[in-house]
Amino acid sequence: MQIRKAMAGDAPGIARVHVDSWRTTYQGIVSDTYLSGLSVQARQNMWEHAIGHLTDDKCIYVAVRDTGEITGFAMGGPSRSEQFPKRAELYALYLLSTVQGQGLGSKLVSHVMEHSKSFGHTNMLVWVLKGNRALQFYRRTGAIIVGEKEIEIGGEPHTEIAMEWGQLSL
Repeated sequence: MQIRKAMAGDAPGIARVHVDSWRTTYQGIVSDTYLSGLSVQARQNMWEHAIGHLTDDKCIYVAVRDTGEITGFAMGGPSRSEQFPKRAELYALYLLSTVQGQGLGSKLVSHVMEHSKSFGHTNMLVWVLKGNRALQFYRRTGAIIVGEKEIEIGGEPHTEIAMEWGQLSL
């Protein structure tokens, strides 16, 4: 499996991973109605725009099989949170369930960390939905809980937990 920067033609594969992983990761956390309404085409449009308008301080990395199939991705850049400024932020990390537990998540996070270091960041934040098993993954990689906030997904309230790595290395 290769980790590389995302390219324009990767949007369909990223969108498929995004929707599939939301449906498996958030089952029982986010409403089934919301999850079944997720559209690969809508996500593809979003990712085409994101890749096409990526600024230097942001990055998108993909995990790709030898066949060219995208099995995971990560996106990061400067913190978007007023509560936690002057940090890098892991905006997204999603893997197909069939490749989880194989070290790809750590590799993708490491690539985002390295990119963030080149812009002077020394720590990185990630927001994780309460109930998401990824909380344990982030803990194992050295992130600690530093806060939380309430958000809405599909009109329903959810708690997002802020986790932070104090150093940009795993």
